[in-house]
Amino acid sequence: MSLAATPVQSSSDDFAGLAQGPANAPWRYVLSAALIIGGGLAASFALFYGATRFGLTDVLASLTDPDALAKRPLGDRLFAFLALVWGVIVFLPLARVVLPFVHRRSWRSFVTVAPRFRWALAAKSFAVVLALLGVSLVLQLLIAPASVRYTPPDTAFFALALVGVLVLPFQALTEEVLFRGYLTQLTGRLTRSRLLRVAVPATLFTLAHTGNPEMTHDAIWAVATYALAGVYLGILVARTNGLEASFGLHFASNLFVLLIASPSVSVFPARGLFTDIDSDFRLSFIASALVFALHYTFVCGLPVQATGLHSRD
Repeated sequence: MSLAATPVQSSSDDFAGLAQGPANAPWRYVLSAALIIGGGLAASFALFYGATRFGLTDVLASLTDPDALAKRPLGDRLFAFLALVWGVIVFLPLARVVLPFVHRRSWRSFVTVAPRFRWALAAKSFAVVLALLGVSLVLQLLIAPASVRYTPPDTAFFALALVGVLVLPFQALTEEVLFRGYLTQLTGRLTRSRLLRVAVPATLFTLAHTGNPEMTHDAIWAVATYALAGVYLGILVARTNGLEASFGLHFASNLFVLLIASPSVSVFPARGLFTDIDSDFRLSFIASALVFALHYTFVCGLPVQATGLHSRD
């Protein structure tokens, strides 16, 4: 498949504008949010209660210290990783049931305006991100090899890799459905401003990640990087009228961090083959901006101005 710029043909429908009509009244959003959030918190409490009963609370506590967690037995590391991801993906089945029931429209309408999920677009976005991140790693190894530490793969690496490949797609899809799907359409229900339709979900996406370990290392640039990612993912949704491209990018980015190149300070309780010793989040912000710009060119093929991120009023 060529990575040359090929314009994505957007539907004449407006993804953010799908949340119109009486079935999407504000009270329905209050109800669906309460059911999803309440159910997710209950499931997380059940996990914590089970961990307490089986004496695994110290494993969960070690999530705040990845270096200490790396020294624990493989079973503990796998449990910690699954517990971390569980705290996110538990919201997906809840959303799958609650959203169509409460809002009286298809699940597909929360994901894309296309007749079906566009796997080709998701795969292209995934492949482009992996290629760009791979190039950035090679450049770092050539320019500043001392800033990167290589760790040969072992049994734990392959076990975590297998689990990661199986569960990270659901983690990425959950965040995309909730932030770029549900919240984008809720914002679209309240305003016709495409700028706000991107900015509001991006802000909440950033706030949801403020508890990550990166925030204790360099809060300003870590917040800036998450905000940039939230804005760009929102632009992708606005441009393609669906979550396929943002899902592909999100999944590929998380998989790359888990398996290939990890910052020394990361939310994941594992290290990839390469570890960025310095974890300079200011440089990460600049690198992310370049990756996003190139990704947009390869995947969408049009300048950002063409997204029409302005008020329609």
